Amino acid sequence: MNQYDYIIVGSGPGGSVMANRLSEDGTKSVLVIEAGRSDDSWLIHMPKGIGKLLTGSPYVNYYKTKQDNVGREHMWVRGKTVGGSSSVNGMVYSRGQPEDYDNWESLGASGWNWNTIKNAFRKIENHVLGEDELRGIGGGMHITMHKPDSKLSEVILETSEACGTPAKDDVNREDQVGLGHAPEMIRGGRRWSVAKAFLRPALSRRNVALVTSTSVRRVLFEGKRAFGVECDGPSGRIVYLARAEVVLCAGAFESPKILMLSGIGPAAHLAEKGVELLHDSPNVGQNLQEHYGLSLAFRLKNGASLNKQFSGWRLYRNVLQYILSHRGLMASGVHELMGFAKTDSQSTAADTQLFITPMSRVPDKALVFEKKSGISCLIYPGRPTTTGTVRLSSADPSLAPEIEYNALTTPYDQRIAISMVHYVRRLFATKPLSDFIDHETVPGPSIKTDDQILDCVRRTGSWGYHTCGTVRMGDQDDAPLDTMMRVRGVKGLRVVDASSFPAIVSANTTAPVAAMAWFLCDRMKAEIPVKEHAKPQAEHSVTAASLK
Repeated sequence: MNQYDYIIVGSGPGGSVMANRLSEDGTKSVLVIEAGRSDDSWLIHMPKGIGKLLTGSPYVNYYKTKQDNVGREHMWVRGKTVGGSSSVNGMVYSRGQPEDYDNWESLGASGWNWNTIKNAFRKIENHVLGEDELRGIGGGMHITMHKPDSKLSEVILETSEACGTPAKDDVNREDQVGLGHAPEMIRGGRRWSVAKAFLRPALSRRNVALVTSTSVRRVLFEGKRAFGVECDGPSGRIVYLARAEVVLCAGAFESPKILMLSGIGPAAHLAEKGVELLHDSPNVGQNLQEHYGLSLAFRLKNGASLNKQFSGWRLYRNVLQYILSHRGLMASGVHELMGFAKTDSQSTAADTQLFITPMSRVPDKALVFEKKSGISCLIYPGRPTTTGTVRLSSADPSLAPEIEYNALTTPYDQRIAISMVHYVRRLFATKPLSDFIDHETVPGPSIKTDDQILDCVRRTGSWGYHTCGTVRMGDQDDAPLDTMMRVRGVKGLRVVDASSFPAIVSANTTAPVAAMAWFLCDRMKAEIPVKEHAKPQAEHSVTAASLK
């Protein structure tokens, strides 16, 4: 039996930061359990390897959703490697707006507001733009700015100014309305995942260990106190014991699944699946939120597009240049420009996030770029109000959970979905950018009316892969977590990942989860030390055989 003070399930943003902070004084032992394999693939380290990573690689999990209200089944991708999704994502560093975190507090997450969490962002950052009242230096997360790949960047920024969205050197300011070069989690031409930023430094300490290719089946309890986890590892069934706490950082799909398999969740649902109830928590798996939007594409009059660079001999040249020097087109992220726009007249803050990239793909073919010159703009409502659910598909831990989400079901989400498309069309029809545009290719000029736009977004839209909220924290008794992210109804168990969000943030989620975990660790310093509240684990006579 392996015993540690803390067992952390998952090595994504929450798990990597928690492992770093909980082990920093050297007095507490920490084990990180990762279901995926090592992150040593060159595709992970090369920023533009993302295309291959997300389309059939062993470094991701695929989660199939139930059929939605327009008859579509979606495949949602999550990282399955050290670093979690931060090792396979688009590397965009985005904090979210102050209103996002103030909204958390208004929803019952006392103490979680912008004024309290913004310093955590500064602590985790090492920003190329330098330190100020919002940015930090000296932290583990290296942040660089995307260098222009196309001559169109300055033209787009000038046009954005004309459309009321100011050009900014830093789009992560408190007033987020603006467009600028995308901030990226890249260092020296290599992806800088949370594993590199926080977990690898922690693993240099004697009190931190990592196991990979190990899936957690359930949390083990003595009465209602968590004391370990039962896992399937490379050599079979194994149990790890925790003297202090188990911390789930497995993500918005796996964390609620593990809780429910452990007997914590909606009583009727667990009974239906044949799982013995430990604590009735009806909202475990509820409140699923996700960014859902549309990618518009336009034909360019000139050759400013990068389409040709990703096929034939040019692709081989670019990859070879990267292998030899870690420079060139493959050394930066996918999105050249990123920003936030206020597209609806009723909005008091930015309501839409957008990414502009001087390339265009053949529709429905992920890695096939058009032969002609094109440019694309991905957009989605920043704070959608539609929610879905995550449920067990079976009591078998090896099976994926059942996911149900129908996008754009609320009047607000529908209104923003329409206004954001109108905004992008207005942007591309404004000089000087319009001088470079021949015509819109996706969705095309035939989609004109608001009803047609809404139907188009529903039927052809795509996901941001920012799922959150399924084990939300709050002061309310029906919130699965309290505001210290402890699971209600039991002891010795926390959930620290995007599932803990009370509501989605208007940003990519890697940075918010990392900052959340950092801030939580600051708050945990005031808690009772491990040696005072942990029971001697010698009392537990658990064996692998007894768990079969």
